[in-house]
Amino acid sequence: MSTRLASALSYFSHPALIPLLGFAVLLHIQPFPLPFLSVIYSMVFLFVGTFLLPALFSVLLLYMGVIDSVQMEDAESRRWPFLISIVFFLITGFYLQMFPIPLVISRFIVGGALGILFLFILLPFTKASAHLSGIGGFSAFLLYLGSQYDVDLIAILIPTALATGLVATARLILKAHTPIELALGYSTGFGAMYTVLAYL
Repeated sequence: MSTRLASALSYFSHPALIPLLGFAVLLHIQPFPLPFLSVIYSMVFLFVGTFLLPALFSVLLLYMGVIDSVQMEDAESRRWPFLISIVFFLITGFYLQMFPIPLVISRFIVGGALGILFLFILLPFTKASAHLSGIGGFSAFLLYLGSQYDVDLIAILIPTALATGLVATARLILKAHTPIELALGYSTGFGAMYTVLAYL
């Protein structure tokens, strides 16, 4: 795999895109139709709360000199963006409960916030992979949806497993993480998500 391809994979697998992907899967397996406007409003709210606002604040931190790069290549530059993301994820998850959509999507966002919190706690010790944490959380979400909705999601789980391997390889080629950091990111993301979905 070339570094250019690895960079492209890292870009298109950004963990901030996971909430919208999870919502798309939920819409696909939902046994009854949801109001069209509720779906649109929810998607816009998800995009703004979990992607746009955290990204804008990261750019603001860059211009203020708080972080050196929006790529967050070192552990120190991840502290404030992680904290900001946690806050926006929690706010988004809370307000999504008011939309006429399945409650599981709100818990999905809260599970993502918990996963980021674990990454933040680990920062003094290691730079666990946020990319793999997002994919791990998404994998846990798929397994939970499959059991709760009694549907076979193997057609989504297999590509997700392949994507996990490709993204992990890309991060190694770019020297963004060590194998341990990748495994730690995936396991914490998966564990945080499944804990919230199963017990919250």
